[in-house]
Amino acid sequence: MVILTPAMVELTRRLMVTHPSGPLFRDRRGEPWNRNSIRCRFRRVRRHLGLGGDVVAYLYRHAVCTDLLESGVGLAQTAELLGHKGTEMVMRHYNKLKKRRQHLRDELAKRDETPRRPDGPQS
Repeated sequence: MVILTPAMVELTRRLMVTHPSGPLFRDRRGEPWNRNSIRCRFRRVRRHLGLGGDVVAYLYRHAVCTDLLESGVGLAQTAELLGHKGTEMVMRHYNKLKKRRQHLRDELAKRDETPRRPDGPQS
C-alpha cells in the first residue's frame, strides 16, 4: 500500500492520462525512471541549490521516518507507512531520534509537567 498526499494523487491522475499503460514516471524521452535517473536528477538539484554531495534521494526517506517518529506517530504506524513488514528495520536503520537529543529532552520535560494524581503516580 502506498499513501499519497493530495498533490501526489493529482499528479498520479495526470500521469495516468499521459501514460495509460506502463510506468508513470518517465524522463523527457519517455523512458521509465530508474535508479540512475533519480541519482542524476538529485545531482542536478544539488548543483542548482548549491548543496553538498551527501544530499541523496535516500536521505529523504530517513528524514521522513525521523520526522514521523518525532511528531508522535507510533513505531508500527511509521513502519507501515514506509512499507516495512515490522518495526525492526525502522529501529535499526531509520530512527535518528537519538541524534536529536533536544527533542528527547523536550519530550521528557513535557512528561515532568504532566499533573500527577493526589493518590500516587499516573499509570
